[in-house]
Amino acid sequence: HTPCDNLAAKFLKDLIENHYGQSSYGLVIETDKKERIGGFKTMAKGVEVRAGMGKNWRGGDSRTYEVFKHYLDCSHKVMMVSSDTPMIDAKLVVSAFRLLDSMEVVLGPDGGGGYYLIGMAKPYDLFTPLLGERGPYFEWTLKLAGEMGLKCGFTETLADIDYVDDINRLDLDKLEAGWSRTAKILKEIKKA
Repeated sequence: HTPCDNLAAKFLKDLIENHYGQSSYGLVIETDKKERIGGFKTMAKGVEVRAGMGKNWRGGDSRTYEVFKHYLDCSHKVMMVSSDTPMIDAKLVVSAFRLLDSMEVVLGPDGGGGYYLIGMAKPYDLFTPLLGERGPYFEWTLKLAGEMGLKCGFTETLADIDYVDDINRLDLDKLEAGWSRTAKILKEIKKA
């Protein structure tokens, strides 16, 4: 095993620990496959786990759009965060929810052309018109939102971890507080 083998699990465990039991919002894990539900339930005891509808995160049959439609049926606001971005803490999520009081869409830019967070109070389809492959999703989403006449608010820029080089953009010592599993494994990867 290499340190990279357990990276996603460390991210997710730290993310759950930072958000579980918050009084101002609930936590749900969305997975793309029903077979993964059991593993996530074991890892995240007490957290709702759901296999989402749709086949792709973006593009035709968008799973992301389905998430917003599903949860906005029973909630006033929904925030979706990426599990590959350390330092998305409760304070940041609460401030993003507050932005939705005056904005239709809230985005958290990741500094690499995408975003780690998106929130809405209504399910606007900012996903199915996008291509399924990697691209400048932040720019494309802003363009679509503009075409739809939607006001967008932004949280701070945080680095996501898609490649080993992305680790260099993080202050790993700052990450220690509240993200100990993630910081430890990223330090191991950086040394390797």
